Amino acid sequence: MKSKKSAQPQANLPASGDKGIHQKELRLCNQAKKQIATRKGNVAVFLGAGASKAFGWPLTGELLPHILRGLIDKDLFDENRINTKKEDETDRKHLKKTLSSLCPGLKIQVNYLKKYGKQLPLVTSLLSMVDYSIATGQSVINGATIEELRQGKLLIERAIYEVIEHELVPAGHNYWPQRSPNYHAYKLSKWTDNVRKSSASVGYITSNYDLAIEQVWGVDNSTRKKIDKMGIDLGFPWLWASNGSELLIQRPVRPKRRLYKLHGSTNWLRCGLCDRIHINPRVDVAVYAFQKYVDYNNTCHCGHSKLEMQLVSPSFVRDIRSPNLISVWQASLDWLRSSNDWIIIGYSFPDEDLNIRSLFARALSSQQKNVQITVIQHGDDDKTRMRYETFFPNKNLKYLTVGLETFLEKI
Repeated sequence: MKSKKSAQPQANLPASGDKGIHQKELRLCNQAKKQIATRKGNVAVFLGAGASKAFGWPLTGELLPHILRGLIDKDLFDENRINTKKEDETDRKHLKKTLSSLCPGLKIQVNYLKKYGKQLPLVTSLLSMVDYSIATGQSVINGATIEELRQGKLLIERAIYEVIEHELVPAGHNYWPQRSPNYHAYKLSKWTDNVRKSSASVGYITSNYDLAIEQVWGVDNSTRKKIDKMGIDLGFPWLWASNGSELLIQRPVRPKRRLYKLHGSTNWLRCGLCDRIHINPRVDVAVYAFQKYVDYNNTCHCGHSKLEMQLVSPSFVRDIRSPNLISVWQASLDWLRSSNDWIIIGYSFPDEDLNIRSLFARALSSQQKNVQITVIQHGDDDKTRMRYETFFPNKNLKYLTVGLETFLEKI
């Protein structure tokens, strides 16, 4: 794989012949920024996949091509902290068999990937097939047991984790450096920190797994003392993952920052017995969920093992029953209800996202304030616009199509 630095995406601006439309969009953009800045009250910032892309992470449609490239180069699952080379090779073979069974026409070859890489099915559809098969007890892989299906699903989830969490590197390297946020993520955070008198008035809600916002805030370089001082509310108390004594980080009584990750995160490990979430802000610990042997890295302080990655698979059959995630969703609902401004970035509001649509509907119906909604999209898609305009009151909705990069341009 070729190493890439996080490129700064370009906004999907009109052609030079459409300068009038472009200028109109910029005026709407500047007007929205001024109106948000002059209003009072709390601000809820919702980040969808488009925001993650703007920060330097891959879109859902880019995950499967990255996974196939890792299988071709044989550096997927090549993590020197866990498992053996032979075990990694066995896992790659199992993943190949799973993908080939789900998509018999799929070829894990360089020429095929070059020709059809942008036309491949979404990894969400593949996971949905596996989830459906497991739920019904019907195998879609010839000769595979339900347990082998579950193992195939786990390997798809691990592959998703690796391409989200790590940069791609040339074949033959035994490490994938952790992704880091680009300029746009820092600029968004700086703007939201100053859009009200206090950063405590702004809360982030995201459907993404990535660590962009945490890294912008400097969580990955923080000690326990600094973490306490930062006052970040994740929606639940969590354990600092370490080899030492149990260290529980409680939710701050008066949070200075809020980050509610609806579908989990690539640096969370969950204990299936005591339901605690283990996080080490300074170390990528989620990889230990895929370690085949048991040691202190994947064992909870309560004695249970193995720890599991707390990540809701991007499947159409989503299961959000973990007590910690239920707490995150409740905190998100409460923050939406208490906010005067909703800023929704890079989220297409798809019909299949019933949980998130319901979250917005409940917050809108139970809110006493006249909330103002600003939507920032990359390009003008008629279907996406219509979903927003039929769901939210038009008098409260400002729909921008210049993209996050252009929105932040003059801030």
